[in-house]
Amino acid sequence: MLDIAVPHVVQEMHRRAAAALPGEETARRATHLAAAGDHDEAAGLFAAAATTELRAHALLGAERLARQALSLAQVAATR
Repeated sequence: MLDIAVPHVVQEMHRRAAAALPGEETARRATHLAAAGDHDEAAGLFAAAATTELRAHALLGAERLARQALSLAQVAATR
């Protein structure tokens, strides 16, 4: 269905999905925001998720999330 949807409708669906997720689902929220084109906000959430993973001693997961944050960050303040 998403293949035939108008792009702005898909973006709005991703924004709504991100808003509906609970706070502990930071990485999933970031994925939806990135798909909606909100790159800097998604980068911030990926960085927060990376910090959470790091505190849990999940180093590979933290690195993966941090790399996603870095690749999405567009504004210097976000980097």
